[in-house]
Amino acid sequence: MTQPTTPEPLVDLPTVAEFLSVTPATLRKWRERGEMPFPVYAIGRALRFKLSEVDAYVRGQAHGNPVEARRLAA
Repeated sequence: MTQPTTPEPLVDLPTVAEFLSVTPATLRKWRERGEMPFPVYAIGRALRFKLSEVDAYVRGQAHGNPVEARRLAA
């Protein structure tokens, strides 16, 4: 029998903005334009993110390979 896994905590928009060295407004614009390169979880009106998915996007960008970033985030 496998043990249930603890879900990854979700982080807020300012945390992700700081992690990416962009402003929260930039992240909001990406979302409004449909250009957010990683999943967004809407909890009520609050936007939340899995830092592992954001990190996978960053690593994929470092390699110039967005397909790899999506694979790592899956």
